[in-house]
Amino acid sequence: MKTASFCTLIIGLTLSAGALASGVGYSTFPLAKNKKMISTEMTGDLSNDGGMGLQARFITRPSSLMGIIDAGIGISGGERDFSLFAGYDHELYPDYKNQPRFSVKGMAERVTEYGDSKNKITFSPNVTKGFSFWGYEGYPYIGMPMGLALNTSKGTYENVAELAMGLSGKFPVRGYTHLTANIEASVNVLNSYSGVSVGISYPIN
Repeated sequence: MKTASFCTLIIGLTLSAGALASGVGYSTFPLAKNKKMISTEMTGDLSNDGGMGLQARFITRPSSLMGIIDAGIGISGGERDFSLFAGYDHELYPDYKNQPRFSVKGMAERVTEYGDSKNKITFSPNVTKGFSFWGYEGYPYIGMPMGLALNTSKGTYENVAELAMGLSGKFPVRGYTHLTANIEASVNVLNSYSGVSVGISYPIN
């Protein structure tokens, strides 16, 4: 019964997901040192010629002196049909008392869009703060990935930017709190696209 309810919830979330993009993701979640997670994320590009997709992401924090590293791959049925990405989030100020957490995440992506291959390098300033939602801790965040996209097929480049808003936290269902959930919406600011991603991650150590 519990498993059936969990599967029903996951299906509901994925059907409501609406961007093929690596996004800020779990980078602002307070992952303990030496911890690792594997995430599966449903994505959907809400811009013109968009489509549903799937991402797999590996997340880790190797030590207390390092930030959060993530890497993964995404595929989609739309015009933005492939993504290979990696990122590193470096904390500048911790989430402490009334002070929110400030960090910067650097991201590198190899994507295929409209038949062209592109290399993207972006940096995202991020702000997050932990709150209690009905007894479960959640970490809403906001960030703005911005940088350059080099079209290797045409030898051109363009500036890109988007606004990312999301929430990460332990899965709020009794018996499944060992899982971590993430939902993120992105809004096109410059030469990008808008969408939503929904993910569930599982600890592997």
